[in-house]
Amino acid sequence: DDYKVQATGMINIEAIAHVAGALPLVVPADPHVIDVRTLIDTCDGFVFTGGRPNVHPSYYGEEETKAINAESAAVDSGSAKKDEAAKG
Repeated sequence: DDYKVQATGMINIEAIAHVAGALPLVVPADPHVIDVRTLIDTCDGFVFTGGRPNVHPSYYGEEETKAINAESAAVDSGSAKKDEAAKG
């Protein structure tokens, strides 16, 4: 399928809105379309909801597979950059 999607579950959105009283935003996990520093400077906090457990094999010294490919690497890279920036 050529229509790529990033999403989160409604349970996450509802918890942020109704329990935390915050504005839920879904941020793309792609370093090519986000500026992590701007996000950190703009937002008061973050909830990392996780996703499919398909960490790109290059992170643990293995080869790419059909299920876990370059697209997974871009998502992992974006998540890693957000994690590093959030640490300060």
